[in-house]
Amino acid sequence: MTWAGIFIVFLGWFAIGGLLGGLINALADNLPIGVLPRGRGRAEAVLLPRCEYCGEPRRGWRALAMLQVLHGGARCGECTAPRKARDLLVELLMAGALSVLWMRAPQSASAQAAGAVVLSLFVLATVIDFEHRLVLMDVTLVGGGLLLAVGALGGAGRVRDALIGAAVAAAAFLLLYLLGFAFLLLMRYEAREAALGFGDVLLAAWVGLAVGWPAVLMALLLAILGAGAAGLGILAWRTIRRQATQGATMAYGPYLALAAVVVYFFGADIARLLMRSA
Repeated sequence: MTWAGIFIVFLGWFAIGGLLGGLINALADNLPIGVLPRGRGRAEAVLLPRCEYCGEPRRGWRALAMLQVLHGGARCGECTAPRKARDLLVELLMAGALSVLWMRAPQSASAQAAGAVVLSLFVLATVIDFEHRLVLMDVTLVGGGLLLAVGALGGAGRVRDALIGAAVAAAAFLLLYLLGFAFLLLMRYEAREAALGFGDVLLAAWVGLAVGWPAVLMALLLAILGAGAAGLGILAWRTIRRQATQGATMAYGPYLALAAVVVYFFGADIARLLMRSA
């Protein structure tokens, strides 16, 4: 492929990533609201991001934060309130990630599409969990089906490994969830202070579906280490600032999502590196 062709394909994946980022922003704005309208307004209620101040959907070119910034601003067309920085960040993240991943290892269109689905799902779960401390059941079920469909592209063996990975991850985090709940009962803390929620068990199953068996073991280890390091950092920060540490919570989902993405895209490279150093 010529340099011109590479540049065109790069721009294509950059644009696709930006559009997916816009979709992620819309879903993250709308799905946590709850009951959505039926009929003609349903698509708009789900697929268009909305202003966090007045609640109005962002129509036309304003739906994408990147286009708004290029147009000279990022404010609501109705109430002129500033747009959340998250919108632009997610769009740039998805645009950059998809184009860079294509340049790193150009693959078939199906493999690129599968990677885009996996990345989009875990970014969506991260945004919702980080902002709302929620793991939505509808998102979990639909996302699980999409991840299983991605596995099906690799044949029956890949589907089997995905199901085994999901079962192992869910069982491991279910055990951690039950142990944490038992600890709360023993120490007479409130249930809201639990380190893990049941939604984290469902996200762990997502991780297993995405990376399969036995790569799920690496992903779970990375997630636990990452969350543990972040938790210690938060504890130290709150201690330095003399803030209360009891009852402090953190979103666990982003660490599961990050571990899944790392292992999905770079797991083979990490495994080879570990084998060389052993």
